[in-house]
Amino acid sequence: LQIETLQKTIEVLEKNVTQCTEIIDIEKKQKQEETFQCKECNFIGKNEKGLNIHMKRTHGPSFNCDICDKYFKSERLLKIHNHTHSYNSRFQRTALEEQLCKKCEFTCKNIEDMEVHIGKCHLETFECGLCD
Repeated sequence: LQIETLQKTIEVLEKNVTQCTEIIDIEKKQKQEETFQCKECNFIGKNEKGLNIHMKRTHGPSFNCDICDKYFKSERLLKIHNHTHSYNSRFQRTALEEQLCKKCEFTCKNIEDMEVHIGKCHLETFECGLCD
């Protein structure tokens, strides 16, 4: 009698496990069918986190550089970028915020390009009188 009761209990438990598994499968399928459509473009994310990342990167606020019109996704990145426009005594700024070489007509938009130009075109080389 106890064995029969145990067998019936096992059968009931197996049915419950099967039903639970089916319910879980249905819920998974429904979740996969959920769409995470961007309201501003045609992007569809795989999940809510993906959509949130897309929204922040693509449609988030931007911070524009007043000097060269580049834009950045955060104020911190813009501040870092602004250091590329800081004054350097080897050249001066024109009214258009372009860098003007003091030794020739060369102009560019940032300090790094001007430093490369000066290094290539205007760097005086030292000639050793002993080695000639």
